[in-house]
Amino acid sequence: MAGKNEKNKENRDQYSINESLLQSYRRIFISSASFLLAVGIFASNQENLLLFYIIIGMNLLLILWGWVPIVKVRAKIVDYYKYYIYQDTEYNLEGFLETREVRNKAYQSVEEKGPWRLTRIKIDIVLPSMFVVVWLVLFFSDEASDVVKLVIIAFVLLSTLWHVGQELK
Repeated sequence: MAGKNEKNKENRDQYSINESLLQSYRRIFISSASFLLAVGIFASNQENLLLFYIIIGMNLLLILWGWVPIVKVRAKIVDYYKYYIYQDTEYNLEGFLETREVRNKAYQSVEEKGPWRLTRIKIDIVLPSMFVVVWLVLFFSDEASDVVKLVIIAFVLLSTLWHVGQELK
């Protein structure tokens, strides 16, 4: 019995640590994206066009290759420990992270439809999307060359498709 209580305490500690990390990552990404957006707005005139493009690229990379995938994986880790604590399951972390069927079984065991609760939708999907939309509005309101615009649009679309494809695995 002591072994089971020890394991449960270890899982609660891991849940707490990973939940704290998830919140910290969100704060870091929101702050970074906000800072880059503010700097980008000031650099959006003709004299600073190159700087403006560099900042757009940095922010899109931050959002599409940093914020979204990092927070998504950390949220799965948090869910793993949460379901492990409450359901005394035989799940392993690797299987939970990599296999949709294992995650769906865990969600059903606590009567949830999936990982996308309202708070996660707002912070992990809507907020990054809003930053991307604001950047695209700024970008298209500028006198940028068509080639640069097409490259950025292609990057955003390909990144989005890649992330959707990863989620469907």
